Amino acid sequence: MSSEQVLYLICLLIVPLAIGYGFHRDFRYEKLVNEKEAVYKPGSGRVTTGYLSPMLGPVYLLATLTTYFLFMGWQAGLVYSGELLGRAMLVVLVYYPLLLLALPLLRRVVSARCCAVLGTLPAFLFVCGFLTDLIQLWPPKMAIRLPKGLPATLIAVWLAGAGAILLWKLVEHRYFRHVILGPAWEVTDGETLELWDYEQQRIERPKDKRIPLAISPTATSPVTIGLFASTQVTALPDRPYSQEELELIFRHELRHVQRLDSNAKFFYTLCLAFCWFYPPMWLVYRNATADLELSCDEMVLDRADEGRREQYARLLLSQAGDDRGFSTCLSGSAKALEHRLKNILHPRRRLEGAVLVTLTMVALLALGSSVAVTDTYGTVEELVLDRLPPAQLSAGYEGDEWDEEAVLDVLE
Repeated sequence: MSSEQVLYLICLLIVPLAIGYGFHRDFRYEKLVNEKEAVYKPGSGRVTTGYLSPMLGPVYLLATLTTYFLFMGWQAGLVYSGELLGRAMLVVLVYYPLLLLALPLLRRVVSARCCAVLGTLPAFLFVCGFLTDLIQLWPPKMAIRLPKGLPATLIAVWLAGAGAILLWKLVEHRYFRHVILGPAWEVTDGETLELWDYEQQRIERPKDKRIPLAISPTATSPVTIGLFASTQVTALPDRPYSQEELELIFRHELRHVQRLDSNAKFFYTLCLAFCWFYPPMWLVYRNATADLELSCDEMVLDRADEGRREQYARLLLSQAGDDRGFSTCLSGSAKALEHRLKNILHPRRRLEGAVLVTLTMVALLALGSSVAVTDTYGTVEELVLDRLPPAQLSAGYEGDEWDEEAVLDVLE
């Protein structure tokens, strides 16, 4: 193995190892907080994603596409954008259905937190892929050919569908926020606010960034609405809760906040819009959001006794889940709730899953860097003779045969 290939392998492994370590560190941190009932001094607002926000992937893609058009011109920008989006779509179309098929087994073997993290890993693939593209030490092993002159009508239909899905979800989010928070009022009960403040201290939420707590007559389940920290609000239904129930509710909702789960839901929405034509993606979207809830249940009930688990199960059954838009709620759909209740009342020992997270990220990087998507293909005559001037071609042609090394030098 050459020194260049060794360098490539190091680049290939360093990000997955960092993500796997971050997952392990934050998973253990959350368990330690539960075990010691620790209250920390207000800090900078620690998140426990184990890595950067899942929003990083879409932001990177948008920035890259913009750069293509600004610095390469409209025609070249279309070519490179098509290739980049083709690679992204290929990975999404392959990875998520495989994850969907594996989920029943994974949910029995590894933690719910691991299953939830596996759903967000593609968000980091193309940022990591940028590094491998930059050094270009490992040529693609396979090329997927896009049809030349892809019909404009087909592209327009795809863009229209993607835009419609994204617009639908954005409007749904704004409407749901208005329905829940429009008639809501702030909580004034001192004991409830004291508990709410205590639970925010436990996740190291700074005092100047505390999440408002409200009561909404239209809320059917405790829900946290908002994509960004500055816009988040937690709303409770207009019904009485005991202090024990409020503690469970607050810990569940604040775990979502600490893990940036609303960002994860936005990323899933983009994937759905991106591949709206692919039926399995709709199942993936539903299962991915369900894993976020299972993951929070898992940590809220860590080390809980049978009585507390039964109380939590009754609390879930007494709510009617509604988490439209980029929000998280305590309860959920009937099908997802059935699975959650089984996990709550009949817990089983599962592996943490940090190794699986690391290996999956390695596999994703290997897939992303081993496959090229392009509409530039053809014979040597089409790709070389028709593009390069005779003076350059003469360096690579002797008699009746091509000098392979000389041709590669010319192409470089």
